[in-house]
Amino acid sequence: MTACIPCSSHIAPEDLDRWTDNIQNVLMADQGRMRFKQFLESRQLDEALKTLEFWERTNACVHAYERNCKNHHLTAHQKADYEASFRREAKALVDFADENINFNIHQMSLLYAALDKDASDLHNTLARTLTSASHLLDNEYVVFRKYLLKQKLTLHKKHGKLSPTSAAAAAKQTHHTPPLPTSPGKEKAKK
Repeated sequence: MTACIPCSSHIAPEDLDRWTDNIQNVLMADQGRMRFKQFLESRQLDEALKTLEFWERTNACVHAYERNCKNHHLTAHQKADYEASFRREAKALVDFADENINFNIHQMSLLYAALDKDASDLHNTLARTLTSASHLLDNEYVVFRKYLLKQKLTLHKKHGKLSPTSAAAAAKQTHHTPPLPTSPGKEKAKK
């Protein structure tokens, strides 16, 4: 089933290079996540979409906590209010994960146990959970990456800029790997 991603031809070559490198580059870029989300939606991969939503919400929660920890202008009352808000959001994330994400029992146990720990430990557990969530998207990323490599190959052919490395990577991903040349000595040995 081949569905297109809207405006996929408008992906900058630098973005294609980064996004085909690894899933973290996709997840850490707003445009990359948007394209990945469009890709998942076009293939109706609801479980992966929920995992991506969890990753986005958890990432936002982790970064908000880090920003607020560095804000030395907060009063004690403001810090307490923020920590209570952080714990509510963390609890909502854990409930969402329990209902929608394919984490194993161990991962879910760590998340639930972290809710009873101090805010710093809870933050660290959520930060580690980002990696677990991204691993759950690995299979979908492989297909997305192949799609992007085809886009990259098309773009490079269109502009006549295909490096040997890009050509080899694109050929490998699209299963058009040329046969390896054999040396004349090996040909004689076969006969």
